[in-house]
Amino acid sequence: IGCGGGSIARVDEGSVLRVGPESAGADPGPIAFGGGGTLPTVTDAYVVLGRVPLEPHPGGFLGGELRLDRDAALWAYEALAKELGAGVTAIEAAQAVLASVRASMRRALGVMTMQRGRDPRATPLVAFGGGGGLAAFDLASALGMPLALVPPMPGVLSAYGMTTARRTADRSR
Repeated sequence: IGCGGGSIARVDEGSVLRVGPESAGADPGPIAFGGGGTLPTVTDAYVVLGRVPLEPHPGGFLGGELRLDRDAALWAYEALAKELGAGVTAIEAAQAVLASVRASMRRALGVMTMQRGRDPRATPLVAFGGGGGLAAFDLASALGMPLALVPPMPGVLSAYGMTTARRTADRSR
């Protein structure tokens, strides 16, 4: 369940904020990555709001090869804010994008757990994906989940699972 970091934020014909399913993908990627992206993404919202630090540790991202451009992301969110209406700031637009993402994930997670006969309040959340840890606390709290687990290297958890899973074929009639 998720709205990936590359999910694009836009205002539709009815002046409603939408996030995804269109994605900037890895190439060109979020504007803050400097790879040519021009549309505001979920990752850009996290950068604008300071939830992704520009220098996460000495050496930066990818050993210093990737420098986040907060100013470019802020510019994109200023443009989105203008589309949302008079008086909306770039910060408020970024907050609205993340609120929309959390609402989508909350709905999907609630449906998935209940369809399986599970009460989300008795189920721990396991976060994965590059931004899974960023949303885990808010999502688990909103659903009353007892805890959120963020495994090491959550960005590659799905790929790791796919490469190590046993091949099976399930059939039903």
